[in-house]
Amino acid sequence: MEKYTYKCVPVPSIVEMGKNKHLEAIQKYEDKINKMALEGWELALIDSLTTKYNPGCLAGILGGKGETITHKFLVFKMKLKKIE
Repeated sequence: MEKYTYKCVPVPSIVEMGKNKHLEAIQKYEDKINKMALEGWELALIDSLTTKYNPGCLAGILGGKGETITHKFLVFKMKLKKIE
């Protein structure tokens, strides 16, 4: 069975671009994937993780709201080399 090491690389979940510039946004992802491939990494998946931050005690008393943030990331894998 092959063994792998993994690396998570954050990427923007929202890319602000001008009208009809979506191909440029896609190109940025492609460039990142190709850069990692040159370093020997293989793209395993694209995923997201949502985190929620609750307000601290004082902020909660003063009506502060929690914040939810979605993080998008690329997951790369690389085969571990066998040590003989």
